[in-house]
Amino acid sequence: MDVNPALDQLALGDHVCCPVSATEQTWAVAAAGTACGLRDGQKVLFIVDDPDGLRGFLTGTVAGAERALATGQLQVHPSAGTDTRDAGFNADQTVDMLRAEIDLADRQGFAGVRATGDFLSTIVRQRHNTDAVIDYERQANAIFAEGHILGICHYDPRALASATWQRVFSAHPTTLLPTGNGTLTRLHGARIPSGIRLTGTADLANRDALPALLAGVVAIPGACRIDTRGLEFVDVPAIGCLLRTAAARSGRPTIIVCGTQLAGLLHLCGARSLPDLVVTAESP
Repeated sequence: MDVNPALDQLALGDHVCCPVSATEQTWAVAAAGTACGLRDGQKVLFIVDDPDGLRGFLTGTVAGAERALATGQLQVHPSAGTDTRDAGFNADQTVDMLRAEIDLADRQGFAGVRATGDFLSTIVRQRHNTDAVIDYERQANAIFAEGHILGICHYDPRALASATWQRVFSAHPTTLLPTGNGTLTRLHGARIPSGIRLTGTADLANRDALPALLAGVVAIPGACRIDTRGLEFVDVPAIGCLLRTAAARSGRPTIIVCGTQLAGLLHLCGARSLPDLVVTAESP
C-alpha cells in the first residue's frame, strides 16, 4: 500500500488524527513512521492490539528496526494494559504518562518521541469514556506545542457515531489520510520563549484544538507574543479564540503578530476593545 507522503513531512509538535479502517493501513503507517523516527534519532513508541504482529512486520519491513527493538529506541506495547471498562479512562493520568515518556526519552538522549496508538479508538466507543478521551486529546495539544513529541492517533471512523467522530478529529490540529497526498487539515503550534507560533490552517476541522494550543500561553506572566503569520487560513471562530485568549490575560500585554488581512479582521471583531492587546501587522 502506498503511504501518504505527508507522513514524512510531519515534525515534532504535530498531533495527528489518522483515520484507518484496516490493520494493513495501520501497519503501513507504522512502518513509514518508524523509518522516519529512526532516521531522525527519535524514540518510537506504539500501543497496539497486536504488538507481536507489528514487531514482526516492522523487523521485516524497516531497516534497523530489529536493532532498535533490542536497544529500546523502538518499543511496541500492547493496548490490553489500557483497558478501562471498569476503572474508566483518566485524561489527567494519561497526560502525566505522556510527559513521563518525553522526560525519559530526553534523559536517554533521543531527539524526541514519535508515538502512535490505536487503543483510544476502542476506549472512545465506551460511552462513559467518550468525554474523557476527547478531553485528553484536547489537553495533549499544549504538550505537543512544546515540540518534544509527535503523535499519530489511529481511529476507525466506521466504528464511531458521526457526532463522536467529528469531536475526535476536531480535537486534533492535524488530520491526514493514510493514503493519498497531503493533509486534510494541518495546524501546528510551537512554543517560543515569549508565547507561541501558529502555522497552517485554523478552521472547522480543528476547531477544538486551537483553544488548547493557546491555553498554554494564558499564564505567561509578562508580555505574550502570538505569532500567526504562518497561518494560511483563519476562520471567524478562530479569530474569536485569539481574542478570548487575549481577554483571559487581562492586565498583561498580549501581542498578536499577523498579516494585514488578519489584523483588519481582528479589529473588525473587537480587538481595539481589549486594552492589553496589541495587533501588529508584519510580513511573514
